[in-house]
Amino acid sequence: YVSALKENYEDGERWLAEGVKQEPLPQAKMEGYYLQNFYGYLLGRLDRSLATLLALRGQAEKYKFDMGVGAVDWVTGFIYTDQGNFEKAMKAFEGWTAYFEKTNPADRTSSAALRSFFGGWVDLKQGRLEAAKARVVEIEDLLSGLDQNGRRRSGCLPQLLAAEVALAGNSVDEAIRIGEKIDFGTLSSVNTPNVVTYNLPFIKDVLARAYWKKGDLDKA
Repeated sequence: YVSALKENYEDGERWLAEGVKQEPLPQAKMEGYYLQNFYGYLLGRLDRSLATLLALRGQAEKYKFDMGVGAVDWVTGFIYTDQGNFEKAMKAFEGWTAYFEKTNPADRTSSAALRSFFGGWVDLKQGRLEAAKARVVEIEDLLSGLDQNGRRRSGCLPQLLAAEVALAGNSVDEAIRIGEKIDFGTLSSVNTPNVVTYNLPFIKDVLARAYWKKGDLDKA
């Protein structure tokens, strides 16, 4: 992870490969391959990473490793969206949401907000701005009933979507207002779940683009 932050991707890939090589258990090796291809996705190797991740998903299904299936769905949803394969993206995101609901049965509000975020994200990437705006309203209504801790559990995704939708609708000042309040949090550890969830969606430069669109290049 440190190598990647330094943009020394070759070294980062060497460490990932070494991790897979040294893992003694098949499930741990699966996690290593998963992380390798997540990094590959961030480096733009969408087709190759998707193919390997789907193969890992098949293995996880075979061994009834629900977390592994859900983890692949989380990443492939974003890959499919980036590829413009929106139907498959929604299917993958629904797989992740179903896993979240299964493991967090009491937190229905967060799972509903997550489902609305995924729908809004895909709507936005399709250019369906009104549908994406409706999703933002859905999320705001859902989160309005939560306390500060509950809102914090939802992370930055609702605000990120709201800012992107505002910018796409040329509401630049609104995008800046929302973007300035986005809290991306901190990476609490470099275990696989934290690295993957913290770094998706990968591009989070909406505030910079909003300042740029307004003509404030220094702030951008």
